[in-house]
Amino acid sequence: MLRSFLIAVVFVPVSVMAARGDEFRCARCGSCRHGSVCCPVTEMREKTTYEYKLICEPVCLPGPSVKCGEKCVPDNRCRGFHWETVWKPRCGCVREQRTLAKVPVKTKEPYYTCVYRRVCCACGYKEGDEITPPEKQPEETPPEPGPLPSEKLASSRAAQRDISAISLVPIPR
Repeated sequence: MLRSFLIAVVFVPVSVMAARGDEFRCARCGSCRHGSVCCPVTEMREKTTYEYKLICEPVCLPGPSVKCGEKCVPDNRCRGFHWETVWKPRCGCVREQRTLAKVPVKTKEPYYTCVYRRVCCACGYKEGDEITPPEKQPEETPPEPGPLPSEKLASSRAAQRDISAISLVPIPR
């Protein structure tokens, strides 16, 4: 019983890792050491929103009609004719007709998602990036030699003399 438990504890995780394909080799430096990170990925998506626009058009309304007279019109009734009033139409006032219109507006907006990536601990290469050679460290150049200590002392004394000549208060030595 203990033996089967040890086999299950030791060999099952190894077989699961082999089945998952967890072996990661860096494409740039070949290292096996890696870490897991979530990297944000930006995509531009087209979004459609709607704006409302007011369309104004002038409209001429009819006004009151004017009576011009009467006219005799024949018909098939008992008398054989009847009188109709003749009206002349007139224009009224001008009004503004307003119509609401829905206008689609397309804009591009960034859309962010998080993607799982493996990162090489040796060189920092992220799985899925372009392969570039690792950066070389610049060689350090030795510093340029400065003035000798006796030259420093002479230059500082000359500077003190110049300053004391300019100022009215003498500098103690």
